[in-house]
Amino acid sequence: MRAPGGDAAPPAPCTRQHPPPPSPAPASTVCAAETRRDRMKKRHLRIRNKVTGGGVGGRGWGLEEAAAGAHAAGPPRTWPTTPLLSRPLPQVSGDGDRPRLAVFRSNNHIYAQVIDDTAGSTLVAASTLTPDIREKLAGAGGGNAAAAAMVGARVAELCKAAKIEKVAFDRGGNVFHGRVQALADAAREGGLAF
Repeated sequence: MRAPGGDAAPPAPCTRQHPPPPSPAPASTVCAAETRRDRMKKRHLRIRNKVTGGGVGGRGWGLEEAAAGAHAAGPPRTWPTTPLLSRPLPQVSGDGDRPRLAVFRSNNHIYAQVIDDTAGSTLVAASTLTPDIREKLAGAGGGNAAAAAMVGARVAELCKAAKIEKVAFDRGGNVFHGRVQALADAAREGGLAF
């Protein structure tokens, strides 16, 4: 409809009743992706707090700060890049009275050393690569429990010769099972106390 003079007429006001604009959604009905992200962030923080005992500098970047959005950009750049579920190993140390029997296990061989940590010296060492054990294995390989038992018996013999009776067993992060357990049992049978 044109007004006289060729100009367009202003639109007539609407007489229909419109519903009020929707109110913002409550916090419990936020989109699923946002909720999952928050859950993952909280899980990461729980695990990190369990591993590192709080946070960088002991201040802790805990769940409260994350919920408040204080660190929306992510964790500080000074965090160590360690796996989430890694745990610090218990520290076993040896001294002159009770040196440490340290075990290292690779896929093909097993190594054992008796170490005095206060002096920083290795007192006794044996592995599946030592010549006498290697001859007994006769090319069978050192990656089995029988070879580990030979190493444990050899370590016990060498400790007796060095007048060492008590040691502290350091499994080196390995599970006390299989080859590590076979080495420990053979060393105990040979006369070492731990």
